[in-house]
Formats: sequence, C-alpha cells, structure tokens
Amino acid sequence: MRAFLALIFAGLALAALTPAAHGESKRMRFINETDVSLVRLYVSNALADEWGEDVLRGPEVRPGQSVVLAVGDDSGACMFDIKALYADGDETIAYGIDICATDYLTLTP
Repeated sequence: MRAFLALIFAGLALAALTPAAHGESKRMRFINETDVSLVRLYVSNALADEWGEDVLRGPEVRPGQSVVLAVGDDSGACMFDIKALYADGDETIAYGIDICATDYLTLTP
C-alpha cells in the first residue's frame, strides 16, 4: 500500500486567478501520475460537512492519463476539498484547494 499520495499544484494560469462568477463551475484538468487508476473524485466546497457526488462519473483515469472536469458549485466559492479514490482502495484528501487559482491538479505518488 502506498504510504502517502500528495496532490501537487502543477501550475497557475493568469486567466484563472479571478474567482468564478456566481453560479458557474470551472473546468479543471486532473492528471494521474500515480501507478494506480483513479476511480472516484469528489470535489466539495470547503465549508461543506459532507462529500458531494463523484465528479468523475465515468471510466477510470489510468496512470499517465488526465481528465477535464467541471468543478465548483453555485456559491462562487474558490476553496474546495478534494478526495481521490484509487483502484487499490487507497485515497488521498486535500483540504482548502483554491480552484480559482489553478487550471490543473497533478496527483502524484
């Protein structure tokens, strides 16, 4: 079992530095650089008490692949918690991710 998986911000885009307009979601790329397929991905407002629905809603993201997903909610908030579940049962949780300040997130071992 992997001891730890980290979510690393890979870069910032100037266009994403302003918060999303109220009621809009943001498109964000998730890159799987682990050695295990990503099977579920939850992105919830940092103020929420529970995880929302699985935003992946489709086939798994194999190692080396990426997926672009709509993230966010109708609050216009930028701070979100992200939970990634992998095919081997491991999970990674990152709290307080600013989705307005990045266009993509890299999942690494």
